[in-house]
Amino acid sequence: MASALPPTVRTHLAACIVAWKLHGLVGRPAPRTPARARAGFTLLELMVVLAIVLIAALIGAGSIQPYLPRYRMVSVSKRLQADIRMLQTLAMQTGRQTRLRLVAPSGSCSDLDVWGGGWVKELGDRSVGSSAWDVLPPDALADGVDNDQSTGTFNFSKGGAHAAHGVCLNEWATIAGPGVDNADSLVFSPRGSLANPITDFPDGTIRVTLTNQSAARQGFTDEVEVVVSAAGWCGRESTRGASVTDGTVGAATSSGVN
Repeated sequence: MASALPPTVRTHLAACIVAWKLHGLVGRPAPRTPARARAGFTLLELMVVLAIVLIAALIGAGSIQPYLPRYRMVSVSKRLQADIRMLQTLAMQTGRQTRLRLVAPSGSCSDLDVWGGGWVKELGDRSVGSSAWDVLPPDALADGVDNDQSTGTFNFSKGGAHAAHGVCLNEWATIAGPGVDNADSLVFSPRGSLANPITDFPDGTIRVTLTNQSAARQGFTDEVEVVVSAAGWCGRESTRGASVTDGTVGAATSSGVN
């Protein structure tokens, strides 16, 4: 039937068919996105994401936890070193003696459940042979009453302001201190050196040892010693192989539960 049409008509008809087909391809609207897909995340998708985040957080906490006991021990040792240096400077600035009085924990560090300890920072009333001591900050000079002791005590035992679980202040060698009533104390003179008798320095230094009790429960020794010479030099040493310098003693070492 199409062949019976005149040639010009057949040509126009073919052109119309081609145009109609092209319109069907080009002009066809894009598939419409279902309303449910445009609404956002489904509850199931959110739960999967939250589960992944939770698992990642637990893995991260598990990898950090073994380092916490050592971190606390190193932090306490740094604080002790800083307080010793501060008292040395205060003695030179005020022209009066200063002392750091060590406070033992409630029991022996050989009991691995025992932890804690601390120290008290005080300013004397004389350059030599002080008979009265003012717990920092200095406030007793004006009226003779030590009303404010807010910055003079560092207590890292249970219930203390600086509680450091699992860190124990070891029993130290005999520290007689100069004169009387200075036992267990490091006393600085206004020259910046320690006024302690030579018998307090068995190897040329006074050593104060902090123990990581969590490591001890696992059968290995992890300790930091704060070392003070008669001349007033102060550093730290670690039994885990770190040197006295500040930079290496703080390196993390796995030490079990906190």
